[in-house]
Amino acid sequence: MRPVARKIMVIDDLANRAHDCDLLLDQNFYAGFESRYVGRVADSTRCLLGPAHVLLRPEFLEACRGLRRRDGTVRRILVFFGGSDPTNQTLRVLTGIDALQRPDIRVDAVVGSANPHREDVRVFCDSRPWASFHCQIPNMAELIAAADLGVGAGGAAMWERCALGLPTLTVVFADNQLQTTQDVAQTGAIDYLGWASNLSSADYAAAIRGLLDRPDDLVAMSTEALKLIDASNNGAELVIRAMNEVTNARLSG
Repeated sequence: MRPVARKIMVIDDLANRAHDCDLLLDQNFYAGFESRYVGRVADSTRCLLGPAHVLLRPEFLEACRGLRRRDGTVRRILVFFGGSDPTNQTLRVLTGIDALQRPDIRVDAVVGSANPHREDVRVFCDSRPWASFHCQIPNMAELIAAADLGVGAGGAAMWERCALGLPTLTVVFADNQLQTTQDVAQTGAIDYLGWASNLSSADYAAAIRGLLDRPDDLVAMSTEALKLIDASNNGAELVIRAMNEVTNARLSG
């Protein structure tokens, strides 16, 4: 690409190979993430590393500007396991919440259009007055901001929740989610439950019940999540600014 490109940007999350580029973005959090690409890029390469550079949709920036401070009281829970959720963790969580017998707590269950179990989730929610069903929605930031507790998976959605300071019980579905989810948990920004495939409805119920009695822990989790990502500092804008700086430097050189 060098003969035809004035600048080259790489977006990576593996840090397991060398890159010939002017700008590299890896928005994930790992212990020691600052040195992940040492020896894998040229000394002149500008690296944007860590969740301070996370790429979020504009709606999250807007939600951040009016974000309320959570007090640890749980009045609303958001359940979202990504677009597909093939093992139907959503229904496991809802069944666990049902067993808690807390009709005073509202629950928003969000599924994607690719979720093979979305009809089962919808039927469950329709039969419980405390549960609301959402499918392929455009206002995820609004629901995250309104929630007091989240239950979901690692990956891109984890950064969306952290950006808005939502304390979350987090699970993993795949190997590429494991290390970063565990490392984020070490900061106190999330509560890591383990592999989704190993969890039952009773496990989710016990974890949620435990947090309901620990409002101070929920406040601390929210604070640490916000520290990881300053959503007022738009990661996309930072990347564009860095690309322009790299281009200008190459042109002037």
